[in-house]
Amino acid sequence: MTCRLARPERARRCARKLAEYGYRKNRESRTADITVTWLMRALGKSRRTVQRYLRQLERAGYIAVEVIHARTRDNQTTPTSPRGTVA
Repeated sequence: MTCRLARPERARRCARKLAEYGYRKNRESRTADITVTWLMRALGKSRRTVQRYLRQLERAGYIAVEVIHARTRDNQTTPTSPRGTVA
């Protein structure tokens, strides 16, 4: 299956940042818990743009995304940032 990225150079920059972080934190399995907020700051992009990049990379098969849930102050579970594996 071939999947073309809409803006490949921008999504690739995001992929490089993910790979760099995964390599530094966990070289064996290349997995990392990376938040969208962290990526926003690292790339200097908006939350929506980072989410779009992640979706493009996931559809193209470069990364696997798993949504993690966090507890809020009132002890309710809410979806938070994705975590995943860089292929």
